[in-house]
Amino acid sequence: SAITAEIISIPIDAIKTNKQVYPFSTYNIIKSIYKKEGLIGFYKSFPPACGRHMIYTSLRVNLYEKTRNKDDHIIKKIISASSVSAFAQFCASPNDYLKIRLQTKRNYKLKDCIKDIYKRKGVLGFWSGWQPNVARAAIVSAGTLVSYDAGKKFFKKNLDNKNLIQLFSSIASGFIAGFLSSPTDVVKSLVMS
Repeated sequence: SAITAEIISIPIDAIKTNKQVYPFSTYNIIKSIYKKEGLIGFYKSFPPACGRHMIYTSLRVNLYEKTRNKDDHIIKKIISASSVSAFAQFCASPNDYLKIRLQTKRNYKLKDCIKDIYKRKGVLGFWSGWQPNVARAAIVSAGTLVSYDAGKKFFKKNLDNKNLIQLFSSIASGFIAGFLSSPTDVVKSLVMS
């Protein structure tokens, strides 16, 4: 599911990342990417984005399920979600770094990006910008996973339809995650670009 979401969202992510880094209108960013690289310019960061999701999502979801109990206090859930997400994002940070570099540099190929980073900074260079990246992940996951659990608990008391409970819990969770992550997302994009 994470890869499917990435296929759909990667063009939007490319535009958003460029908007955070460059002081141009959304229209001019879209026009620039398309003019210089065509439609592929919106998808060239897809391989590292998928790599990031395979590492981050599998670790985050599996570790959170193992470290939390449905009856845990909300503070314990926040600590659990933040900790496992920070760890998972640290492991996935090289892919995020590659993704952002590809999104913000025109006519830059993945192979050239990898060679350039390694040549300039060595292996540890792939973790450039990991601090705001890990902070963002911890904040987003605490907001997402905990608000989803809390939402389900709340909506179960007020609704009988399992599908509506999941829908409303997901909507609330997504809104909270977006709201909480925006500031650190901008910092992450600026540092990694």
